Amino acid sequence: MPEIAEVETIRKGIKPYLRGKKIINLKFSNLSLRTNLSHNEQLYLVNKSIVSLVRRGKYLLLYLDSGRLLMVHLGMTGALLLNPNTTRAFDHMKIYLSSGSVVVFRDVRRFGMLNMYNDVIDFENEKKLGLECLSNNLTGKYIHNLLRNRRCSIKNFLMNQRFVAGLGNIYVNEVLFKSRISPFHICNKINIITCHILVKYIKLIVKKALLLGGTTLKDYVNHVGEMGKFQNYFNIYNKNGLSCTKCGSKIKRQMQSGRSSFYCSFCQE
Repeated sequence: MPEIAEVETIRKGIKPYLRGKKIINLKFSNLSLRTNLSHNEQLYLVNKSIVSLVRRGKYLLLYLDSGRLLMVHLGMTGALLLNPNTTRAFDHMKIYLSSGSVVVFRDVRRFGMLNMYNDVIDFENEKKLGLECLSNNLTGKYIHNLLRNRRCSIKNFLMNQRFVAGLGNIYVNEVLFKSRISPFHICNKINIITCHILVKYIKLIVKKALLLGGTTLKDYVNHVGEMGKFQNYFNIYNKNGLSCTKCGSKIKRQMQSGRSSFYCSFCQE
């Protein structure tokens, strides 16, 4: 958390307030994040105008009029808030804009990241992200070509941002359930027909999550502090011990590469 739906919801909400505005001042906390801006980078941002705000995978990219980028990664509990009513101890960056608005990067658990890049090529070369999960180029054939020589589990494949950008644990669990694929299924055993089904549900579930403003389990809120609603429509995630909505058998939970996998052993082969 946050995953594609949450990051994109924040981007869409806050972009109109950033685009074309000049950064007239910034304030930073003394608390460390996973990566922080240097003092020189902080000074560099002052008097720069924001050309656009773009999402790439789970990253937010502020394009500056100088051509450089400010990358914001929300980590586990981060949020970008517009004109919040209160100041918190974990307000790591405050951007004061020429419009009078203030954008605050708040992150309680401090797994977020702030980085500067010379341009988008530098960013892409470092992150090496795969296709966006809503891209028209993400097809069953694309997935099948990547799977057929790999012996990792399909869940670990989908969680790897170098193959498909934007998905995280919540949406991967939901996608695999709707696709009737076990999270433990080995990649090179999956046929192209199943890959077409997988891509279909990736796009359907992410689009539904976007319409509902993302998922709030504990911390996530959008740019004005509103919670997402997709958690009210979970089929499998966080439902350990409850009845499967398809067959009625008990949903199971198992740790997989350090993350919880929720699955129905009857429906998901």
